[in-house]
Amino acid sequence: LLSIDEAKKHFSSDDARKAYPTPYANLKTKDSTTCWWWLRSPGHDQNYAEDVYDDGSVHSYGDRVNRGGGAVRVAFKINLKNL
Repeated sequence: LLSIDEAKKHFSSDDARKAYPTPYANLKTKDSTTCWWWLRSPGHDQNYAEDVYDDGSVHSYGDRVNRGGGAVRVAFKINLKNL
């Protein structure tokens, strides 16, 4: 997962940070709009983690870690020189 700083660095705007669920995820939610997603940065206390709202804005206060319905955007860096 990205940190809050990485989410701001690698996505140039709120619009770029919007996440769109896959068709498989939509089978559960029946919703094809954007969805919110978790960041690895801690929120305001140990029960919260920062996240990105469905409109792409970063929520630094965070949400309770037991909140359901969000997404996980896995991030990794690939060195193409090693391929």
